[in-house]
Amino acid sequence: MAYRERGMALAPRKKSLLIGINYVGSQHSLQGCHQDVENVREFLTAMNYPADPGSQVILRDD
Repeated sequence: MAYRERGMALAPRKKSLLIGINYVGSQHSLQGCHQDVENVREFLTAMNYPADPGSQVILRDD
């Protein structure tokens, strides 16, 4: 029997993937992508998104 049929609803799972790539050493290098990722991470945390590794993944080209 589905949860909805029994009057129970599952809470939606919130996940996030944040990517900050500066392309250092490239002709087209960028600046600030790592800081942008940090700013978005802080925003998502303030909006009650989980920050555990199973729910939030951050990729950067450090």
